[in-house]
Amino acid sequence: PIPMDSSATEPPSDVEMRLAKIALNSSLARRAPRVGNPIAVTDSSLLRGMKIYRGNCAGCHGGVDRAPAPFGLGFYPPAPQLVAHPTQRSEAELFYLVRNGIRRTGMTAWSSVMNDDDIWHVVSFLHRIDSLPPAVDSAWHTLQHDLARADRSAHSTALDVLTRRWAP
Repeated sequence: PIPMDSSATEPPSDVEMRLAKIALNSSLARRAPRVGNPIAVTDSSLLRGMKIYRGNCAGCHGGVDRAPAPFGLGFYPPAPQLVAHPTQRSEAELFYLVRNGIRRTGMTAWSSVMNDDDIWHVVSFLHRIDSLPPAVDSAWHTLQHDLARADRSAHSTALDVLTRRWAP
């Protein structure tokens, strides 16, 4: 038998990572569609992809601040941080991965909750994350600013409630 630590608290060995990468790449080569993205790339389509990404993906794969998403780093293997380290995969490969998920990881098959058009919008956004048009890039950074403000506000509100509750 091959000695292996199966706990999710230890990083995978180099051999395990190489084998997983070979298996994933081989699967993608056989199964990913060989089609182009049917969604026209416009500011509107990229904004739609951005909103879907923020609501469904950023918690695991990271947001505009490029900081690692702690939740995603807790998976085994850790979720790729797609904003900090944009993927080099083709749009067809990304579509296949998002739509079908990746077995034995935390990556779920989004086809059960998202239609193909929305998946393509997310793929368009991710594929261009480092070269977004100015209006979309501005919206992406504004979103981060708004989320940070909302987080501070929620923290402040919770602190106010606790202070009032426990005040004499």
